[in-house]
Amino acid sequence: MRREDPDFFAACLQNYIIGGGALSFRLADDLREKRGLTYGLGTGLILQTHFWRWTGSTLVQNDKADEAVTLIRENIGRLGRERPRQAELDDAMAYVTGAFPLAFDSKPRIARNLLGFRQDILAADYLQGRNACFEGVTLADLKRVAAEYMKRERFTLVLVGQPALD
Repeated sequence: MRREDPDFFAACLQNYIIGGGALSFRLADDLREKRGLTYGLGTGLILQTHFWRWTGSTLVQNDKADEAVTLIRENIGRLGRERPRQAELDDAMAYVTGAFPLAFDSKPRIARNLLGFRQDILAADYLQGRNACFEGVTLADLKRVAAEYMKRERFTLVLVGQPALD
């Protein structure tokens, strides 16, 4: 997937819903709030010229790794089957568009972001039109992207440490 892909902005919102938000997303609700398995976890999209990937990480105790892996896979599959809800889209949209100005709250962050935009060969007016791209994503777009990408069998999980797995 590239930024030019018509699904790019929907995929970014999808990322927020599964695990890319500020502790108000599906994985945090299930693994952290309901079960107390971890304090921190998150996901992100990494875009490169010839390869893109959806990444995520969390820290759990070795004896809880099997439960965490099962829950992560279940959440991915559930989002793909049941699709996102309008409230999730609204929350994701508010966060992704509202938090964007915080990416420019210091000179180093301004420089890093502007360099990143340049490296990604984004148009000079990207900053002016960015939020409108997200705001153009519909619930139907989000559901289509969830059905396409959120399939538990397409995700590879890498465990580090000495996890106790069944």
